[in-house]
Amino acid sequence: MKFYINDLPVYFPYQSLYKEQLEYMKDLKLILDNQGHGIIEMPTGTGKTVCLLSLISSYLLQNQGKFKKLLYCTRTVVEMEKTIEELKFVLENTKKYILEEKREFKFLCTALSARSNLCINPLVQNQQKKEKIDDECLKLTAKWVRFRGEKGEQKLCTFFENFEEKKEEIEFKEGIYNIDDLKEIGKQKNICPYFLARKLVNDSNIVVYNYMYLLSPQMKDIINKSLQKDCIVVFDEAHNIDNICLDVFTVNINKRLLDSAYKNVEQLELKIDNMKNQSQQSLENEYKQLLNGLKKKILLQKNNFYLLIKGVFEELAKQSIPLQIRLAKPFVLFLKKILMFLKNKLKEKNCINQDPPQFLSDMQIQNHIDQTSLKFAEERLSQLFMSLEITDNDEYVAITTIAQFSTLLAMNQRGFKIIFQPSPLDGSLSDPLLTFTCLDSSLAIQNVFKEYASVILTSGTMSPLDIYPKILNFNPFMLKSIDIELSRNSINPIIVTKGLDFTALSSEFEARQNMTVTRSFGALLIDISKICPDGIVAFFPSYRYMEQIIFEWDQDGILDELRKYKLVYFESKDVAQTSQSLFHFRRACDYGRGAIFFSIARGKVAEGIDFNEQYGRCVIMLGFPVQNSNDPILLERVKYLTENFKVTKNEYIEFDAMRQCAQCLGRVMRGKNDYGLMIMAEKRFARSLVKKKLPEWIKKQIKDYNVDISSEVVSAIAVNFFKEMGQEFIMNDKSFFNQQQLLEMQDILQIKQSSIDENLQLQIQYNQQLNIDEKNQVFQEKIIVDSNNQNEEQIYKNISKKFAKKRKK
Repeated sequence: MKFYINDLPVYFPYQSLYKEQLEYMKDLKLILDNQGHGIIEMPTGTGKTVCLLSLISSYLLQNQGKFKKLLYCTRTVVEMEKTIEELKFVLENTKKYILEEKREFKFLCTALSARSNLCINPLVQNQQKKEKIDDECLKLTAKWVRFRGEKGEQKLCTFFENFEEKKEEIEFKEGIYNIDDLKEIGKQKNICPYFLARKLVNDSNIVVYNYMYLLSPQMKDIINKSLQKDCIVVFDEAHNIDNICLDVFTVNINKRLLDSAYKNVEQLELKIDNMKNQSQQSLENEYKQLLNGLKKKILLQKNNFYLLIKGVFEELAKQSIPLQIRLAKPFVLFLKKILMFLKNKLKEKNCINQDPPQFLSDMQIQNHIDQTSLKFAEERLSQLFMSLEITDNDEYVAITTIAQFSTLLAMNQRGFKIIFQPSPLDGSLSDPLLTFTCLDSSLAIQNVFKEYASVILTSGTMSPLDIYPKILNFNPFMLKSIDIELSRNSINPIIVTKGLDFTALSSEFEARQNMTVTRSFGALLIDISKICPDGIVAFFPSYRYMEQIIFEWDQDGILDELRKYKLVYFESKDVAQTSQSLFHFRRACDYGRGAIFFSIARGKVAEGIDFNEQYGRCVIMLGFPVQNSNDPILLERVKYLTENFKVTKNEYIEFDAMRQCAQCLGRVMRGKNDYGLMIMAEKRFARSLVKKKLPEWIKKQIKDYNVDISSEVVSAIAVNFFKEMGQEFIMNDKSFFNQQQLLEMQDILQIKQSSIDENLQLQIQYNQQLNIDEKNQVFQEKIIVDSNNQNEEQIYKNISKKFAKKRKK
């Protein structure tokens, strides 16, 4: 249908619209009208994606001079594919209306993913490891490989060569292309789909790709370098965006990585010696190539226009690059010194927390490693790989990681910490870990806020909203949590705090050895399994806690009792194994047998798997999903947040726990006709300050009599809930609008606006007349003043008061 939000025609692909959808689109329009940034929480299962795409595509069509492009960022390939399918549906509907209006419709949209997802070369795509596909691609497309190929000495990728030959002729004016579409075009035209997608990014109205294409500095420079400010950016499912930003600049180093890096260095030395024997000229030209590479990088820096003066590049580079890394052999020795220093660090017996300047000082004193050389480590290694014609990048991941760590360390002083842990927190076998950790989420995303006109963060579970502007360090135009209108009480959140013998339910470390607590969790699950139809999803705070509880349940016979009512499946750290478990879980639900799926808060299942309809009739939080409060990285981060953004330790830890909880609870509510029981089994959920951190659409469904209850009461609540949900249900007409209602609302708004405009015009005319009358009276009074020598100032004041009263009326 077509309806209006103020003066904007919106093309929506359904015949009715939920109230919350209309509110969401109005808020999006307001953000775009003001070219600001915003955070909007939209309840799960209410059509958030279709609203985003409908409103923004309509806005792009209407305001082509204001915004040119939508960059829609997703976390996973699955989410990206879903978004493209929604986009096809939305734009097919829009096209129908535009053509009826006899207007031209040209909309170009593309997905962009990694080479491993887009490659169609049979020699490359058959690699078992995805990482290998990048290497195999490089072996066929690198400059030196192509140079040899021209002489017939090397096999090349025909798809890439054809693309390079035809790329100037390739032109797509409209169409919506997902990964499969791009691959199909590649096969038909015999061109590379990956490089085709990269070309389409510049020409498309809408681009759908991963977060990293905007947050990672390396990927951002390659893909988005020609994009202008007039872009709308959407980060979908953005509830964990701060953690994703931290990961961009975080590097972990352990003994295994250092051992691999040493092997890499030895391989580099051999290759350098071999090349010296074969082609001395290649190594002599290497330094010149490094200078040229730096020259190009400086050209890309927008704020360095003064460097365009002839000769400044070479002079700057010569002064910057230390002697010890200019040539290949000394650079490899330099890398060895870094590895030696890090290896000694891993031998420390105590935890170490250092700022980058302290760490750099230790490197200088102990191994004579200077900061300037470290700055160029990553770029210098990349140039060495090119000189040695190395294409097996996967084989050199370890030394590349060390070079990246060195550059990050040397270039970033504030908002980072180096933390050494001699043994893991989970008590497993000793594996010393050195982490260069980013403490400030804003560092990765600040340029996105600066470079693009409107940035929108959205998700179903972003409460409490006010913490995001603090930790991401930006000023949003809008912060909004949208409520949901339900025709029946289809979600029923319950907070259970007491188990068997009224023992307090807790997942705190001290309570984990209490067998009564463990049995209470098991008894609660058994009771629910007897009542709940179809699927149950249970979330633990961590893998370690899940393994401990499951082991004790197995010993106690609780698992055997559970299996009488439901089949039991588990999430594991192995992705393939988890996928298999999910397949069998769904199958058990489809066949009416019913099943329980045990998962982890913050795990893959909690973040990306929907348990709609029969797959999720009940979700249970078995414990409070808080991070380990003894984690030194977490402690350093909350200390940084407190000092710089006034976010206290408890505020952040509770915020993080409750957003994870909300994400888990939201897995079972995937539509307004869906229903599910939500059980939070842990005493800390009952705290008033903790409850307030839940999204509004969950919080308002919590009844006072369902808080701080014992596990014995839950059965009666569950029986009544599922009995009510089993009744025949017709959705309330008042919960949505059809096209006629929206048009009538628009007419009413126009009448109101017309009335407001008319009154405003009358007011302006009246004030204008008053101004004339006031001036006339002042003139007359002035004559009297002049003739009678009265107090002129007092008379003016009296006149002003008199006319002010008239204006007020």
